[in-house]
Amino acid sequence: MARHVLAVKTVRDRAAAHGDCTAVAIAHRIGAQPSTVSRLMSYRTVPTVETLVALRSAYGLALDELVESQQSRAEVGVAA
Repeated sequence: MARHVLAVKTVRDRAAAHGDCTAVAIAHRIGAQPSTVSRLMSYRTVPTVETLVALRSAYGLALDELVESQQSRAEVGVAA
């Protein structure tokens, strides 16, 4: 089953365009903990609705630009 994850490249690119090149800078701009942003950017957690809304507001991205589908490894035939 596909799961939805943060569109990390999109967020990194837009954050960098705003001068936010670190998890700390992104976290400060969106009002989140740096550890949360770090986990999001490394695909270790999925974003909450609140985080998506904060990213949308901070970087002017549409919600559908902030998420992408990621198929599970088993679904694409990769051994776990």
